[in-house]
Amino acid sequence: MKENILLISSAVINVFMIGYLFNMFRNIRTYFWPVTKGIIIRSEIDISEDSEGGEFYGVLIEYKYSVNNVKYQSDHVTFALNDSGNRKHSEKFVTKFPENKIVNVSYNPKDHKSAILQPGFRAHQFYLLFFLLFCFYIWVPIGWLAWAWAWAWTQSQVLALWF
Repeated sequence: MKENILLISSAVINVFMIGYLFNMFRNIRTYFWPVTKGIIIRSEIDISEDSEGGEFYGVLIEYKYSVNNVKYQSDHVTFALNDSGNRKHSEKFVTKFPENKIVNVSYNPKDHKSAILQPGFRAHQFYLLFFLLFCFYIWVPIGWLAWAWAWAWTQSQVLALWF
């Protein structure tokens, strides 16, 4: 039973890490996307209610751009997580991308509908990656070993009482 729990939890952790690494590589590839000019058509703070009834602040930034005389519209600022729930963080995005501002738009050369304003990855993605690697591949196995050792030690103590 113990081996099954370890196997299942390891599989879940590895699937999560593969997904996270895939997202990181997708963000890195955006550095090499072609760039065109676009214009911000909407820039505002999106306020919604979180699970505890408090306010959650996000951003809603829409822009238009064209590639090969075909017009597109998008609302992706970055593929990285950029909604922090923090009002000041959201205000920084709205200030950086005000309405009617001409901006550089990076677009996917294979799918021109896929575009972002901030290509690449953010520092917090690396911090999270290193934290996850430490937790999943160092701290958790050490915890499993400590638990297994403690369980084996208690079993040997129980056996010592009988003999």
